[in-house]
This record gives sequence, structure tokens and C-alpha cells, in this order.
Amino acid sequence: MPLSVARELDCEWVVGRCKSYLERGDKHGAKAWILTARSLFPGDFSVQYEAFCLHMSCEELKEAAMALTDLFNVFPREAQLQSCLTGLVEALLTPPTTDDPQEKVTAQKKLLFNQLPANVQKSVLLHAAADENGGVLRQCKVWLVIIKLFPDMVKTLGLDAYDLLSKEQSTAVMADNQSRELLVCEVIPLLLASPEIRLELPVVRSSGQSTTLKTSHLCQWLESVASFYTTVTSQALLGGRGHKCAGKVGWDQLHQLLMRTAEKCGWREVILSNQIGPHLPSRVRWLGVEKLSGYNPHVKPFEAPRPVAIACFYIAVFLFFEMAWDYCREMLAPAFGGSSVPVAGRAPWLVVEEYQHHPTSLDDKTSKRRKADDSRPSLNFNTGSRSVDQKMVERFMVATDCWDFLQSNVTYQQGWLLSIHVIMGCTECITH
Repeated sequence: MPLSVARELDCEWVVGRCKSYLERGDKHGAKAWILTARSLFPGDFSVQYEAFCLHMSCEELKEAAMALTDLFNVFPREAQLQSCLTGLVEALLTPPTTDDPQEKVTAQKKLLFNQLPANVQKSVLLHAAADENGGVLRQCKVWLVIIKLFPDMVKTLGLDAYDLLSKEQSTAVMADNQSRELLVCEVIPLLLASPEIRLELPVVRSSGQSTTLKTSHLCQWLESVASFYTTVTSQALLGGRGHKCAGKVGWDQLHQLLMRTAEKCGWREVILSNQIGPHLPSRVRWLGVEKLSGYNPHVKPFEAPRPVAIACFYIAVFLFFEMAWDYCREMLAPAFGGSSVPVAGRAPWLVVEEYQHHPTSLDDKTSKRRKADDSRPSLNFNTGSRSVDQKMVERFMVATDCWDFLQSNVTYQQGWLLSIHVIMGCTECITH
């Protein structure tokens, strides 16, 4: 008998003895045999892998992690090891749920991964992300895990994930596709929260190209988030599928991301100097915008410093959409017996009579100051036999004030109002 065959048989016999002891519940006997096998056959993958499996079955995660590290360093290309590592990565990508019968196994795999050395963790995850068979969505999810474990990787992998998901979601019809959700709910918040992401500093991408982030990039991120939250909130209002980020939750998260953007762009102190928080009444928030910007509809188009003007633009746009959503929600529910879902063939109704507004012309340098009593549109609400809720009227008025404000600045009209079309583009997705 060839020596190699005899050696293989000896190896199988020792491993078999280990398994037989384990099947009888004798963990100590099994460990003694596997320890002997590892000493006799240090270069045999099956023996070393069996030692790893023994530690896992005994729930000895620290020892299992040490054995798995040895396997990774000595036998990195073994198919059985690669399958095991793939299982660990999939466990990391699986959200916890009580409905999963494999939840205990998944949780154990997550704990095992946490016991691995940092260099092994990074290598395993990078190898998993390089697998193109999983698709863009899986690749970006793995990148997010890497970034959370190794925050310094955000400058390359975070921006790569943004680029890939932006391209992926732009080709989808539905506004709530998974790529878009991952982009705005995971990637962009992570980028905005990271201290590694700073303006005007070159970042070397994984492709080797250099990128210098500017305010316009962060504004684009913010607009993508606003478009998503406005979409899912409108879908829920119109009877579509609900979403965890819809409604008040979405507006609050949008405000938080606005504050993070403001911090990176140098607007934060400007914004914090006024009352614009989402927990405040709508009229108070609008007055905060007026005070912050120096806007006065009676005099002439205001011209604020650029950081103030940009900050006020986004505050006003988000407030406009929130007030419009809040107003429509209030109109839908009473009209259909308290339900927020419209009935087929019927629509919420409200007649607004005598809307008179005389905006100041941007080109008329000789326009005179209007009287104080003409500062707001003249509105008469006709809701039939229903009484008009004062809060509903206030939301409507704040929305009109925001819209007038956005029409009053030269810079807004020349360029920034295009951003509204980016955000409002979600309505086209809703109708498909």
C-alpha cells in the first residue's frame, strides 16, 4: 500500500474516532482524539477543519475562531473553507428576526466572526465583496459591513457604493427599489456621519482616481434622500405600500441629515441660531426661516450670504413638502371616514377661493414696498359643511409662504430651483 494512502487512512481513522466520541456526548474524549490528530497531521486540511467543527459544536467560539484563523492562513483556497467563510458573511448581511428558524445558527456565526482577528475579518469581507456573482446590491452591503468595522475605508468604499447604487437605482422604475433604499437609508447617512468625509480634500478611490468633494456633492446627496422620503411618504398617503421611513419619521430623519450636511458645509451654526426643528409648530419654523434669511416680502428680493442662502433653500423646500403632505393627510382622513387611503373614483376636495397674490417682480427695481395688510394672499376656504381646522389652514399658509420665498431670490430662480424638480421627480415614479 502506498505511504500516502496509508497516511490518509490513518487520518480518516483518527477523525472517525473523534466523531464517534462526540456522537456519544463525550466531548472530552473527542477533544483528546482531535488534539492527537492535529499533532500527527498538521498539514491535513480535513483534520484541522474537523477541529474547528468540534469547537463549534461545543460552542467554544474563541477556540473555533483560533482554529478558523489557522485554516485561513494555511489553507486559504480550500473550497470547504471558502463555503464556511461565505456563510459567515451571509450571516452578517442577515438582519435579526424572530421568524427565522435558523436565527440561533445565524447569531452564532456572527459571534464567531467577531472573534476573528481584524486582518482576517477585512480579508474575508474584501474577498466576498469582490465576488461579482452576488450583484451590486450584495457587494454594497458587504462594503457597508467593512466600513462599519473599519471606518477609515469609508473614503473609498463609501463613495464607490454611492456611485454603484446611484447608477443602479436610476435605471429602476419603482421609486422604492432596494438599491435606492440602501443608498438613501444606509450609504448616504453613513457618508454624512463620517468624520473621514470632508470637503476640499482629495480622496483616492479604489480605481486609483482622485475625487475632491465639494458642497455640490453633498447637496446632491441631500436631494436624493429628500426625493426618497417624499416618494415613500406620498405612496403611503395614496394607498401604496407603507415604509418604515414614511411620514413623520421620514421628515425627522431628513432634518437630521440636513443638520449633518450643514455641519460639513459650514451652515450648522447658522441653522442652529434659529428655531427650525421638526418638533416645533409649523408657523414657528417658518418664522425661523424668515429670521435666518432676512427675507422680507414687502421690500425687495433678499440677497443673503451664500451659506445662509443655501441652508434656507433646503429648509424651505423640506418644510414646503412636509406641510403639503401634512395638509393632504388631514384632508384625506376626514373625507373617507378616518381612513388615509383614497377610495377608487373619489378624491379629497377643498375649494380655495379668491387666491390673490402679487409677488414683487425681480426685475422691477423701482417697485414700492407693499402695505403690511397685503403681505399674505387673500384666502377663503370652502369645505362645504365641514368646519375648517385652524392647523390645516396654517399648514396651507406655511406651504404658500415657503413657495413664495423660493421664488423671491435671484439665485434660487436661476439654478437652485432645479433641485426641486429632482425631489419632485419622485411623483413620476409614483404614477407608474
